Amino acid sequence: LDQEIGDKFASIEGLYQQQEDLAGQLEDLEAQVRELDQEAEFGLLSVISGAIDNAEKLEQNPASMAGAAGVSLTDFLPAPPSRGE
Repeated sequence: LDQEIGDKFASIEGLYQQQEDLAGQLEDLEAQVRELDQEAEFGLLSVISGAIDNAEKLEQNPASMAGAAGVSLTDFLPAPPSRGE
């Protein structure tokens, strides 16, 4: 009976260690998600800001763009931010 109790305690200790390891992994993943969310937010704000700037330029001088060859909407959008991986 003592051996069985000892085995159960060893098993419980192993489970606690596994829980601790998984909790650490979860914290790391949460930090990564927060960082990616922040990068996406800044990227979106950058795109919106660039689009607004370009729209203001068009409003100031729309004739300069009338009939311009090879001009597309993508010419007025900023390049998406690159991922730092």
